[in-house]
Amino acid sequence: MLVIGLLAHAPALAALLNSYKRFGPDTLAPWLIGWGLDNRSAMVRVLPERGTGTRLELRLGDASTNPYLLVAAASAAALLGVMDAEEPPAPLRGYGYDSARASLLPASLPAALDALEADSALTALLGKEFVSAYLTYKRDETGRFQRHVTDWEFAEYADHL
Repeated sequence: MLVIGLLAHAPALAALLNSYKRFGPDTLAPWLIGWGLDNRSAMVRVLPERGTGTRLELRLGDASTNPYLLVAAASAAALLGVMDAEEPPAPLRGYGYDSARASLLPASLPAALDALEADSALTALLGKEFVSAYLTYKRDETGRFQRHVTDWEFAEYADHL
């Protein structure tokens, strides 16, 4: 039940866990929405221990993730999964980076923010005021980034000037 909540709300979670830029082929980061039994390529990895040792690993966050936001958002998504009482899809087996087998996570901050805004259940649980403020701040951040010329752009295009 916890897994289904994490899977269902994964696109919105991407906006809250600062991971969108590292998603993509050949990154070894999870860029597809899926889960697996002890599968290190899955977004949600359910470890092999059972009983009181049963646990899962959510592989969305990176080192820049706010740990308080991670715990709140992942807990909210998991709770929504418990409340929905649905069964998760079949676990990924083998290579978990096959886009024909699972949906893609947002690959940019604007796409992740749109997913968060559209996720009314997660927004309601986290608090509409918080989500509204977060979206405003992050969209402003995106706008400021778009106006900034990066070192990569200088290096890439300087020869053409």
